[in-house]
Amino acid sequence: MLSIVPFSTISILFLYSYSKDLTLQTTSHLVSVREIKKSQVRDYFRELKQQASLFSQSDFAKASIGRFYGFSAAFERLGPTIESARVTAQQLYEPGGWDKYKAPEQDSEQQEKFKSIEQGDGLYKRVHLRYHKEYAKLVRESDFSDILLVDETGNVVYSVTKQANWGTNLINGQYKTTSLADSFQKLKIQMDQVKNPSELYHFSDFALNPLTNEVVAYLSLPIMQHSYVRGVIIFEISNKGLNALMSDREGLGKTGETFIVGSDNKLRSDLSLTPEYSVFNSFTNSQYTMSSPPYPMRLMEKAVPVDLAVIVKKKYWQPTLD
Repeated sequence: MLSIVPFSTISILFLYSYSKDLTLQTTSHLVSVREIKKSQVRDYFRELKQQASLFSQSDFAKASIGRFYGFSAAFERLGPTIESARVTAQQLYEPGGWDKYKAPEQDSEQQEKFKSIEQGDGLYKRVHLRYHKEYAKLVRESDFSDILLVDETGNVVYSVTKQANWGTNLINGQYKTTSLADSFQKLKIQMDQVKNPSELYHFSDFALNPLTNEVVAYLSLPIMQHSYVRGVIIFEISNKGLNALMSDREGLGKTGETFIVGSDNKLRSDLSLTPEYSVFNSFTNSQYTMSSPPYPMRLMEKAVPVDLAVIVKKKYWQPTLD
């Protein structure tokens, strides 16, 4: 009887020590996974930034926005005034149609205008034919979902996808409060404060684009020519690249996964094991933010200050066993 008590005590101590070591090993492994993912995410955005920067410095980008034979000049000539040019621009394309022109209206004046465009007589038509193909190819082959050219005064003189914000002004137009406009405005403030803005850029965090109903980010850079700013190129970034990175669950077992959460408690990558917790749902339904169950705010408060955190949450997903 006397020997049973010490043996029980030793067993309890051994189990406690083993459990503690196992917890430390698991946590250490998760921290290692976190660091790998953090490095991958940083490299991903660094490569996007480098790709965008090299393109903005290319002769192709400089020529395409030029004030003599590029989109800026062609945009200005769409009307006798810049205001009328904006109106004309917004009537040229089907929203989201890339290079699909709107059908002409019955008004005779409108018919003449579209007739001129269809025949390729308009300067904008010729410029568009010259440059659109390469811009569209870059969008199709990358994680960019759109590329926009904006002149120095804020006019969106070109867009690959031609959403409704194409042809508008990002400073005083109807979309001046959007994330796209915010990215341009903040870069412009920086450019106005320095003599050489060639190294400047502005990255806007992911937000819902109300025109496409997609969650996107924006990377804005100046286009320089002969030491002068000719305009701004804005790359719209989808979250498909982040999803691809975070969906790799190697080393996480059957129920483990990694995901990215912003300081607003909204997702930046989808959860593969619980599809309802998607980036889109997180931005459109407060039920799917990370401040809602099964992710309590106190848990996320520990995760947000670091770039990527280890979150251990038991039974947020219960696999079905057949």
